[in-house]
Amino acid sequence: MKFSMSSASALRAPATLFGARSSAFWLLAVLVIASFLFGGGARADILSLLILRPLTALILVIGVVVAWRRAWNVAPALLVLLLLSLAAVAVQLIPLSPNIWASLSGREPIVAAFAAAELPLPWLPLSMTPTSTWNALFALMTPAAALVLALAIRPGEEADLIKLLVAISLLSALLAVLQVIGSPEGPLYFYRITNDGFAVGLFANRNHHAMLLACLLPWLAYLYVVHFRRSSTAAKAALGMAAVLTAAVLLVTGARSGLAAGLVSVAFGFAIILIGNSSNRTSLQRSALLVGGGLLTAVAGVFGLTLAFSRATSIDRLINNDAADDLRVQALPTMLEIVADMWPWGSGYGSFPEVFQIYEPAELLGPNYFNHAHNDVVELAMTGGLPALLLMGSAILWLLWAAWSGWRTRTRLSAAAVALGLAAFGSMLILVLGSLADYPLRTPSLALFFVVMAALLARTLRGNMLTYGESKK
Repeated sequence: MKFSMSSASALRAPATLFGARSSAFWLLAVLVIASFLFGGGARADILSLLILRPLTALILVIGVVVAWRRAWNVAPALLVLLLLSLAAVAVQLIPLSPNIWASLSGREPIVAAFAAAELPLPWLPLSMTPTSTWNALFALMTPAAALVLALAIRPGEEADLIKLLVAISLLSALLAVLQVIGSPEGPLYFYRITNDGFAVGLFANRNHHAMLLACLLPWLAYLYVVHFRRSSTAAKAALGMAAVLTAAVLLVTGARSGLAAGLVSVAFGFAIILIGNSSNRTSLQRSALLVGGGLLTAVAGVFGLTLAFSRATSIDRLINNDAADDLRVQALPTMLEIVADMWPWGSGYGSFPEVFQIYEPAELLGPNYFNHAHNDVVELAMTGGLPALLLMGSAILWLLWAAWSGWRTRTRLSAAAVALGLAAFGSMLILVLGSLADYPLRTPSLALFFVVMAALLARTLRGNMLTYGESKK
């Protein structure tokens, strides 16, 4: 199938380095950099949130004022989902009368505690841990601001945004190499609670870093197809080295979920290259050999590095059983019991650790604790109940609809637009699948990354025809 690079729906030429960019782009660029520098962990007590949260709040307010109308013209369905998500969390903080609160399922232990203390039951919010739910509401500011701004950037600024995300992801990969080579307790680990000795990059958790690296591979393929295919040999070699570095560090993280995500990302990368070279079989074969050879080189390099620097445990974990994984499997029946007890309204967003400790069986007690369910479907069902599952289902339906619509109308789009849509969908799919075994979307930087991908996909479906003039009509 042949695609035209000159289609009206193609991505417009990116702004020059010193060219004028929209206020939405500059706000989003600041938010992206701040989120990756200060939002690499999912814990509520990370000190860097004292910088990220106020900055995000300021950007959100400005973004809503200057960009909401343009964003609404691009993807109203996404903004409705955003507003409903904010409302679902906020509703859990509204105080309820004692009679209503006591009738909620799962509240019996707290009602009994007040009765044993001979104290009257006060007005309480639906959430059993209001402080944690407030934190969950504040955490939504980052993806909310990113979604509004990413939908509102001018046509042509998508390329600049993608390059920024790729650059900061590669920076994280380079940092991870230095972490693996250096001391496990060195200054290159930025979070107090982290996976010391592993390639965590700008993150606290190696699994979350692996998810980012897996998402990066399709975008490197996109850059090759759209921006580097006719570049010099040196430029192509640099892009190939970036792909090799990404694949190598992805394996060094030691995250099995990251390895699975990497296989998905390679499939999307090949699909993007196939579309970009669909009219040139020789170029396609050369690209396939280049990518395949690069990945094999990456694998060989990883094993050499791990042996040379005594980091072979990161490879062993990909093969051997892991005690933490066994505990998660053992804890699943308890989590499902909590879901049933808290149905249909949930225990409150962010309440998982405290509520799980109420139900935790003796055989699971130990020096460590479950901070999350490591399965966001189960945790959302437990903490958000039926409303959370309905919102999650709606978001997944939108993603599937967007993918189907983009594929059905692909002949009317340019190769560049189809490649962008595939890369965005692939990245979102990787993060969704990763959420079945972990909690990557609870990290501010990856939550931002996810909604930016959704915005890019929505802009691709709209044909990138939004202009400032149209948004004012």
